[in-house]
Amino acid sequence: MTVRDVRGFSVIELVVVITILAILAAVAIPKYASFEASSRSAAVNALAAIVGSAASTGRNAAVEQGIAGCPGAVTLLGQTLSFCYYYPDSSAINAMVNANSTDTANFSFAAGASNAVASTWQFSSASTPAACAVSYTPPQAAGSSPAIVAMTSGC
Repeated sequence: MTVRDVRGFSVIELVVVITILAILAAVAIPKYASFEASSRSAAVNALAAIVGSAASTGRNAAVEQGIAGCPGAVTLLGQTLSFCYYYPDSSAINAMVNANSTDTANFSFAAGASNAVASTWQFSSASTPAACAVSYTPPQAAGSSPAIVAMTSGC
């Protein structure tokens, strides 16, 4: 076998393949980053819906049990939870959310110090966790509803 019988790729063919791979990588990496941010935003919005559902479930239980004041105690999920004006307070909402969802592992929870302070779930791996979060503030007066806010600007 002589040197002329050995076949391989020419340098130009290799350069063309490497160039094509570089172009594909340059297009794919930003798309991946965009998908990652949009999936965090979707997770925050889903958690906001779960918080709203938990608050609504709590309200139904409070109405059924005739608990209207603040503070009030409602038996739900096999435990006694603290409520305020028919809705779960800052300490009870997290227990209800965890009972309704198994997908809170990516979030860190901080309960509000009082019913006037919002409880928050922050997406731990977000670029700005405080701006990629859900907040829940219990109602401040009879007849009002809790404030549930989804923040996705930092996701």
